[in-house]
Amino acid sequence: MQSTTQFIAFALMLWLAISLVSIAIPFAPLRKRRTAMLSCVAALTGCFAFGLVADAPASTPAQAAQKSSPAPSVAAPAPSVAESDETAAIIKASALGTATPPAACGEGGLALGDVVAVTGRHELRSAAESDAPRIKNEKATRLLKTPQYHVIDNSTKVRRLCVQDQWTKVRITSPDWLSDVSGWVPGTALRVIERTETGQQIFTEADFIWDTDTSQFKAQITTAVNRISAENPKCSPIDPGSVAKSPSRGTPDDPVFFVTCGTGAEAFNVWFRPDDAEAQTAFTAKAPLENS
Repeated sequence: MQSTTQFIAFALMLWLAISLVSIAIPFAPLRKRRTAMLSCVAALTGCFAFGLVADAPASTPAQAAQKSSPAPSVAAPAPSVAESDETAAIIKASALGTATPPAACGEGGLALGDVVAVTGRHELRSAAESDAPRIKNEKATRLLKTPQYHVIDNSTKVRRLCVQDQWTKVRITSPDWLSDVSGWVPGTALRVIERTETGQQIFTEADFIWDTDTSQFKAQITTAVNRISAENPKCSPIDPGSVAKSPSRGTPDDPVFFVTCGTGAEAFNVWFRPDDAEAQTAFTAKAPLENS
């Protein structure tokens, strides 16, 4: 009896785990997030019902005799197809590891509200469809006299307004002069920003705009920029898209690169060689550009 109990408990927990993973990353047999949500609710219901049975006090001999005859089995209640958006949000939030359950939005979507990074270059759409109209850049269109459209790329950060199965509605947060622009992009265009325990962004190779001068030193440049961000308290914000080879420092065999920190009159460059990524010397504060 004990081995049967353990097996049922293991099967329920495995079912629940598969359902939670399928909510975040749909895969067979739960290819749709809604199916995975319903499966998760059913698994939770089963775990709860089984827990009540498993935790029930032991029966007395008299009670055992009364229960010796088989009782009609009662099937666990199936989850309602009209499952509330709030329940779905709570389940998906636990799978995504968010601190508080996000609100529901759109057709089964979730308003995560977090700021994420962008991989690649993508045009903003007016709806969650690849053939939906593009979001027009009215100001650029007036200046250039030809249709221009809003795009996001590695240099952009966006806030996720509504996450659906394949598409996500976003609003640009950086650069800040585009903060009124929003639209839909494929969910694969976005990635969560990793941070240190102190809240500083951990930059990856996907955050940079590589060219022929920088691409052969991707690992060293990425490490160096992360060190500069961590070791130079004045280097905030730091723009990984500004990394370039210095035209006036270094040699072809000993190149020097720089990254720009700060904004406006407080902006300054920090220069470094690829080998500096593993050096013992800290990247200390520098003077603004006009003084450096």
